[in-house]
Amino acid sequence: MDAAGEQRSKMQRDDDHAGLIAEKLLEGWTLLAEYCPMEGCLAPLMRSRDGRRYCVAHDMFVMSPEEADTMKKSGAGVPPSPAPAARAEPPLERIDFYRNLRTGTGLRTGTETG
Repeated sequence: MDAAGEQRSKMQRDDDHAGLIAEKLLEGWTLLAEYCPMEGCLAPLMRSRDGRRYCVAHDMFVMSPEEADTMKKSGAGVPPSPAPAARAEPPLERIDFYRNLRTGTGLRTGTETG
C-alpha cells in the first residue's frame, strides 16, 4: 500500500474510533485523559457507567495498573494450562513403501480390486 493509501486507512480508522467514542458518550460513558496500554495504540480510554476502563480501538475492557498489580500480588488471573497428556498408544510403525515395492515384501497377493 502506498503512503497515501496508508494515510487514508489511518484516517478511516480514526473516524471509526471517533464514531464509537461518540456512541459511548451518548450512553453516559466518560472520556478519560488516558490512552490504551497496548503497544502502538493511541486510542483514548473510556470509563463505562460501572467504572471499568475500555478501549474502543480494541473493543475490550482494560485493567488499570492498580488492578493489574493487585491481580499479580494475589496470584489471580488465567490459570496455567495443564501439561499435555502422555501418549498412551505406541508410535505407528513406519512403512517404507518404495523399499517394500522393490523387494516385494509387504505386498498383498491374491486380492483383487474393482
